[in-house]
Amino acid sequence: MRLICMAALLLWATGCAARQPVYRGGAVAADHPLASEVGASVLAMGGNAVDAAVATSFALSVTDPFSCGVGGGGFMVVYAPASHPQGPVEDVLNYREVAPAAVDEQFYVDQPLQDASRIGGTAVGVPGTVAGLFEAHQRWGRLSWEQVLQGAIDAAEHGVVVNDAWVDAAHWLRDARADNAHLRAVSRWVWTSLCGDGEVSVGDRVRQPEQAELRQALAPELEQRPGPPALELPRWQ
Repeated sequence: MRLICMAALLLWATGCAARQPVYRGGAVAADHPLASEVGASVLAMGGNAVDAAVATSFALSVTDPFSCGVGGGGFMVVYAPASHPQGPVEDVLNYREVAPAAVDEQFYVDQPLQDASRIGGTAVGVPGTVAGLFEAHQRWGRLSWEQVLQGAIDAAEHGVVVNDAWVDAAHWLRDARADNAHLRAVSRWVWTSLCGDGEVSVGDRVRQPEQAELRQALAPELEQRPGPPALELPRWQ
């Protein structure tokens, strides 16, 4: 399998170039070891690089909920040479989140908050992650959609051990809530469920049943859809 795919992570299914070693197995490098393990397990199941990239991305939404997730978006670069069973493939999916239709050049002019485009409800974009990952899987994946989601479901149900980055994010949210009273209501779930009301510490295990339920709902619903996602994804030619 000579397929290279990057989607906010670097995934080498096999590396091959002139005077470079050829890797017959696979490797996954993500921002969290648990997410890397999820991707590697998909390769071990017989999945290809796109399967592993999709599984890893969904897992990162659980392991790094403050920096990436199903509420955001991303890009995926896919390459497969002509010798590959699915080749040749040279494509890029752009599934970055976009501004809501009501947001125009004047939208933020009279907002009471100076950072209204960065924090709070007025900073929320229309997410593209689920649509983009589903599109990639439909085009190039090998395993079932349910199989690539299972690792993220397991991580959400069993819990993620809190690291320094998680605690730093909780501290940032604490300060943001202190400085902006209106954020306290809209961030209540995150503050309580992910930050332990400010008491979360390195080594704690945080379970996210809501994330598991979301993925369990996505698995059968999208699998049964007869075509690509309703969202029209722009592509770079």
